[in-house]
Amino acid sequence: MKRTLALILIALTAFAAVVCWGGKGFVAHADDPQFTAAVKVGLASDGELYYGDTARLYADIQIALTQGETIDVAPVATLGDWDEYNQQSDIVFTGDTAPCVELPLHKGTFAVFFPWDAHKPCLGEGTTKKIVVKVFMG
Repeated sequence: MKRTLALILIALTAFAAVVCWGGKGFVAHADDPQFTAAVKVGLASDGELYYGDTARLYADIQIALTQGETIDVAPVATLGDWDEYNQQSDIVFTGDTAPCVELPLHKGTFAVFFPWDAHKPCLGEGTTKKIVVKVFMG
């Protein structure tokens, strides 16, 4: 329960910071990086430009600031074809095209992805802008 409340508090803090700073972008770091936050702009596509990914140490909170996007989501355990884990960036990609759940992320909504959730973002048309908060899970 405490971790869930912490995730919500961090997401709301990041959202408030972007509103206060006009959505121009920022990266915030704690002294011992328990979380980071950044505004990201991406070109939505039919999925050919992006691969599914997951992290091992951080959960992602993604908050849509503009038109939104669709994110394909699947349990990590159901996918294969994983690349080598990048420890510095805490990310690993998969080229697996197994069936996924399509999660619409509309303007003003958010989604939380834990290390056991693989996700393929930026599906759709146009340009999408969102806040991505990474919370250390240990």
